[in-house]
Amino acid sequence: MKGSCVDSSSYLLYLLKDTGMHIVMAASEAVPFAKTGGLADVCGALPKQLAARGHHCCLFLPGYRRAIHSGFPVEDTHVSFVVDMAGKQVASRILKVSMFEGAVTVYLVDQPHYFDRENLYGDEHGDFRDNAERICFFCRSVVEAIERLRLNVDIVHCHDWQTGLIPAYLKTLFGQKQWYRNAASVLTIHNLAYQGRFWSHDMHLTAMDWKYFNWQQMEFFGDLNLLKTGIAFADFMTAMMALFLVLWLVSQADVELHYDRESKLRSRNSDSRTWVRSRWAASVKAK
Repeated sequence: MKGSCVDSSSYLLYLLKDTGMHIVMAASEAVPFAKTGGLADVCGALPKQLAARGHHCCLFLPGYRRAIHSGFPVEDTHVSFVVDMAGKQVASRILKVSMFEGAVTVYLVDQPHYFDRENLYGDEHGDFRDNAERICFFCRSVVEAIERLRLNVDIVHCHDWQTGLIPAYLKTLFGQKQWYRNAASVLTIHNLAYQGRFWSHDMHLTAMDWKYFNWQQMEFFGDLNLLKTGIAFADFMTAMMALFLVLWLVSQADVELHYDRESKLRSRNSDSRTWVRSRWAASVKAK
């Protein structure tokens, strides 16, 4: 049922029907390695819970200074490669940490130039000016590392705009890879207010063809929008709460978000609108 939009509870119930699935998660933060908000709490807890249900789960994170020095033993996977960042060759090294008695492996994408900083996304002067480059590098490294580590993959589960490029890479640059042919990508939206919006000239950092810079996929009012990119390319979408889905699928206000009638959230899946309305009506009736 690729192309569907469901809430996270339904997605997790789907996973609980079976065991032994291989789930690769990617996020920009997770406790106890790095945290700025609730995203880190979810991404820190979910792998453990999935592993407890019999799934094989690993998590990719940027190799932030605080992550590498979190106090947990960090091992070298001896997997390293070079990522072409718009003509600049940047080395990527994959480290790992075993968590929960070896039930979950956390992979850290190590590149000091991008991630050896005191803060995750910015400092007292504002957001880091190279955030688009840092995120592009992280996403490119994740998909490359999955192949080089020879991970078994059923689901690639991405979280928020910081990983929105991963579904795009899987559908385009890595779509014909053997390991991805039977896998699916999932994008979970934690906070729609943060969308990873950058000026259009950062498109060249993504390594994606400019043909994808259009209003249906990566472009948003002249800018590059990484959350929209994930929405456009992911096989499945989830949100943290069904009520959140109601707000962005049923509400016509969208005052804060400024999504117009062409937005991917409205056009992503017409069946999901009916699904959300039926769920909402059932919950109201139950009360």
